[in-house]
Amino acid sequence: MVGGPIDRRALVEEDGRVPTARQAHALLAVGLLAGVAFAAMAASVAADTASPYVVWALPFAVGFAGGVVAVRARGENLAARRLLAFGAVGLVWIAGNLALHLAYDAHGEGGWLVAANLVHQMVGLLLLAAIVALLAVYPDGVYQRRSDTRLVQGLVAASVLLPLLLLLASAEIHPAWVLDWAAEEGTLPPLDQVESPLYVGALAWLAPPLAAFMEAALAVVPLIGCLVAVRRYRRFGPERRLQMKWPMAGAIPLALAPLIDAAVAAGAIPFPLGDADEIVAIVVFPCAITIGLVRPQLFDIEGVVRRAAAYGLLLIVVAGVYVGIAAALGVALGGENLQVAAAMAIVATLVFEPARRALTRRAARFAGGERVSGEELMRRLGATLEHTLDRGALMRAIAATAREGIGARWARIRLDDGGEVLDGAQPRPDELPALSAPIVHAGERVGEIECGASAHGRLYGSEQELLDTLARQAGLAIANARLAEELGTRLRELRASRARIVQAEERARRRIERDIHDGSQQDIAALIARIGLARNQLRRDSALASETLADVQSEAQQALDNLRQLASGIHPSVLTDRGIVEAIEARAARLPLGVTIECDPDLRLTRFDEAVEGGVWFLVSECFANTLKHSRAERVVVRITRTEGELRVEVYDDGVGFDPAAGEAGGGLGGLADRIAALGGALDLESAPNAGTRVRATLPARERSLA
Repeated sequence: MVGGPIDRRALVEEDGRVPTARQAHALLAVGLLAGVAFAAMAASVAADTASPYVVWALPFAVGFAGGVVAVRARGENLAARRLLAFGAVGLVWIAGNLALHLAYDAHGEGGWLVAANLVHQMVGLLLLAAIVALLAVYPDGVYQRRSDTRLVQGLVAASVLLPLLLLLASAEIHPAWVLDWAAEEGTLPPLDQVESPLYVGALAWLAPPLAAFMEAALAVVPLIGCLVAVRRYRRFGPERRLQMKWPMAGAIPLALAPLIDAAVAAGAIPFPLGDADEIVAIVVFPCAITIGLVRPQLFDIEGVVRRAAAYGLLLIVVAGVYVGIAAALGVALGGENLQVAAAMAIVATLVFEPARRALTRRAARFAGGERVSGEELMRRLGATLEHTLDRGALMRAIAATAREGIGARWARIRLDDGGEVLDGAQPRPDELPALSAPIVHAGERVGEIECGASAHGRLYGSEQELLDTLARQAGLAIANARLAEELGTRLRELRASRARIVQAEERARRRIERDIHDGSQQDIAALIARIGLARNQLRRDSALASETLADVQSEAQQALDNLRQLASGIHPSVLTDRGIVEAIEARAARLPLGVTIECDPDLRLTRFDEAVEGGVWFLVSECFANTLKHSRAERVVVRITRTEGELRVEVYDDGVGFDPAAGEAGGGLGGLADRIAALGGALDLESAPNAGTRVRATLPARERSLA
């Protein structure tokens, strides 16, 4: 269906062959030859004759150079090659303009003029068709609709056929644009009626509309290209729309050209100024297309246009009010005397000049935003660093300072440990930062500050220097904030550890109370009762009392054994008498599983601080208890080593293991970690399902020899 959505890849293949490198080289050769020919002709004639053509050649030279840059950067993109074609055809056309001018000036009217005029009209229309062809595939190099393809094909065909039809339908040749322009400016005599050798009377009715189209083509055909571009813009996503905004912004001066022409015609603007504006407008357009193809994220073009428009309107208002007040005061105070009125207007102008300057500065700040100096930026950042220790708040403040000082759309801080903050607008998908600087502290990279495109225009070296300075300050500030966070975390852990130690001691005290109450206390109470029974029996039957006392002795021995067992659970006597190794061996001997104890031989003859020995004992005992309760292990290995003032203890079992992150650790390992930390050591737990459990502890080894 004509005008409906189509498959882009199929259309490219159908459209004709994506231009190859050979075609690009051909366009490059054509453009260079045309440029050299134009330069040679311009150098051979008087300056007043060549200067208008040199000025008008500038936009096409810029377009040609932009096409070369675009093809080098985006050679696979059809839009880049069509930009090169626009520049090459434009140079051919401007060279043809000068050649036709010089030939007509030298030889006048003749048979040669018919063919030269026809070819030059075709080249001029092909130039306009090249603009539409470029906009029809800009910026991705692919047609969106079949109707766009047919439009471009129709314009190319019309560029060749319409001048030929006009030659057939008109009794006299229709002059090319350059001949009319030169006649209007007085550099060439007006073209007399030159008969068309191909005139066909039956086609005379076509002459008026064809001539009207030739006169209006310079305005109508580019307008058609703009409408095609606008329709393409509506179908694109954010990334392509950003590219489309560049030529749309570049077309603004072209759109203002009719207004400027009207102002020139009314005498409000000098003619050279209006002509220069049109030339600048045409130069800006190919530049904008090139930037949109090669580097669309150079800066925030939409923000620049919006602020420039706002500033221009505000400036016009301020200037209008300023001139109106001066003129009104001059007339009011000078009356009908023109000399007095002029003098009073000058005085009013001088009086209100400070107000005009102030209003102009305010308009600039309103339109472009307030630009903060580097010194003021550092002062604000210093105040922020002085009162902020929270790392997140600090990063947000630094990002805001960077964005405000540089005038960027957004600023982002990324830390290597995963922290990230963004200030300003959300970056577009795949948007690259315009500026970046590493955050370094003590020679070590901490992260990076990135800034998006400027909201005010191009970013210069001064902004990069400012960002580098901010990054250096940020490195120290973020490092200090990180240390503060770590210190706060350690303090919270220390408080929690102390609380757990107190709770563990309280639980141990209650367990001892319960064991004494349920065990030794009951044994002693029974002994007291049996002793009282024996006393009563002594008065009645000494033999019976002797048997009771024998039982009392046996029960007392059992109570003593129970008391010793209770005491060994708190702190075994073998630990006090023989040291860590033999205490662990004695504990392991009572376990119903295989235990291997590996240690340096000299550890049996070395004693350590009592608190350290107690910590090792309770660690190994707790590991044994957890192994029996939870692991279903068959083998346990205890390894004790001593290196450089440290005592290292490792307990490994081949049980079922567990996931430490799930909080499945058995028994009192949490309390043991607190106990060992309180002794100046560290505890590490390593386990995984079906991979056993390994507990490592490192404690300070303050030795004391048995000798």
